[in-house]
Amino acid sequence: VFLERGILATSAEVAQRAGVSEGSIFKRFKTKADLFRAAMGVDVEDVPRSLAALPSLAGSNTVAENLVSAGAQTVGFFTRVMPIMMMSWSNPKVQGCFPSGDSADPPPLRAQAHVAQYLAAEISLGRIRSIDVNVIARAYMGALSAYVFSEMLASGGRGTNIDPQAYVEEYVDTLLTGMSPATHSFPLGVLAARQSAPSQLQR
Repeated sequence: VFLERGILATSAEVAQRAGVSEGSIFKRFKTKADLFRAAMGVDVEDVPRSLAALPSLAGSNTVAENLVSAGAQTVGFFTRVMPIMMMSWSNPKVQGCFPSGDSADPPPLRAQAHVAQYLAAEISLGRIRSIDVNVIARAYMGALSAYVFSEMLASGGRGTNIDPQAYVEEYVDTLLTGMSPATHSFPLGVLAARQSAPSQLQR
């Protein structure tokens, strides 16, 4: 019902479709917002587990591997959440269906904080140079959400789809090495093709 009618669909319509009384719905869900979040099947109040666990991975694997793994899983999370977020925010009169910037600690800022904490830990270990971790964390999260938004547009025939794993790998590779002309192989390249053909790393 929510997918068909949007967030403005009523609990009465949901009850009718489910073949139950409206009262029985509110015995389980206190508000329509609670019902919406449960119906859409995504915990929009939290951040992806891969990002929450990222700081604990400092010093293990490689920085590229950690950022690619967390990024790929986050893309999957955003793919599920973004349509719900857009549906909710398109009807601001319906409160509480998706966390907003008005909350004290919204999920997007918590996600960025996890990434920043991870980057800071890697700096302290000497595995990456000193950077503004808040700027890079925001750029990283922005690139992941922008990918999902672009793919939503591309699915309508208005663009070219890019494989999510390839996108995250290429982005992380570029983020860690920069785009300046290089005179040697990228030290943290993560693409299998590049690892098997080092000569292709030359720019």
